[in-house]
Order: sequence, then C-alpha cells, then structure tokens
Amino acid sequence: MSANNDSEQRQRLKPILALVKAENYENALPLMKEFVEEFPANEVALGMLSATYQQLGMIEEARTHFQQILKLNQDNALARFQLGMTYFQARDWHTALEVWKPLVDSDDDYAATFYSAVSHINLGNRELAVKLFKASSKNMSKNHPLFQQLEKIAAELNFRLP
Repeated sequence: MSANNDSEQRQRLKPILALVKAENYENALPLMKEFVEEFPANEVALGMLSATYQQLGMIEEARTHFQQILKLNQDNALARFQLGMTYFQARDWHTALEVWKPLVDSDDDYAATFYSAVSHINLGNRELAVKLFKASSKNMSKNHPLFQQLEKIAAELNFRLP
C-alpha cells in the first residue's frame, strides 16, 4: 500500500483527529504539522491544522493555512468561511466581507451571509445588512442558534423576516 493512498492517509489522521476532538490541541499540533509536511495537498489535514491554530489563538498561522487550502481548492466553502471568521473576529469587516463574497453571492451559505450582514451593520450599511439578514434567514433552520440571534436583530432593527 502506497503512503499516498487516501485510505492510508485517513487511517493516519484518525489518532490526530481524536486529539482534536478531545481539544488536546497542543499535542495534536506537532502531529498535524508533520502530516501536512508529508501530504501538503490533503485539504482535511490542512483544515484541521488551520482550525487548531485558530483555537490556539495563532491567527496568522491559521490564515496562512486557510489560504493554502483555497489555493488548492478555491471552492472549499469551509476554509473560506473560517478564513473570513478570522478577520471578522479581528473586527476587520472589509476583509471578512471580501473573503466571504463568493459564499454570499452563491446564496447558499446562510452563515457567511449572516456574518456579512453583521459586518455591514458595523460599517454603518444598515440597508444592505437588512437585505443580507433576510437572505440568510431563507436557508437557515429555525432551530439553528444563529436564527435566534437573527430574530433578536430583526426586532432591534425593526424589520420582518421572510
């Protein structure tokens, strides 16, 4: 069996994933770095590494690896969303909006649309924010925690959800 075999890579990732699930990021990090060095095109491993950096507060490293995923696959919605979140959490509204634009334009990603609306509120673009809040509600489950926030925002901003 070749070391490049997908099945073998998945098997080798299992113990690392177990550490991540247990939130044992400090022990998972060196194992993930080693794995990614060996398999730099493995999007799952790169995503785990990026998310671990993010959890450890190593935002620049997280961004670098999310961007690496997007270089491999510009359609990786999770990497794009998480990259945008690193900018959102840093209150860099413009960059977050730029990163999320393909997701919002596709009209499929309610979370990116919701957080884009919040970014627009923070930039003073109320009209566009309301439009995006309404758009995000169309694909969002009413049981989702963001929907509860959305209802509060709608009440505060005095608009109705579709």
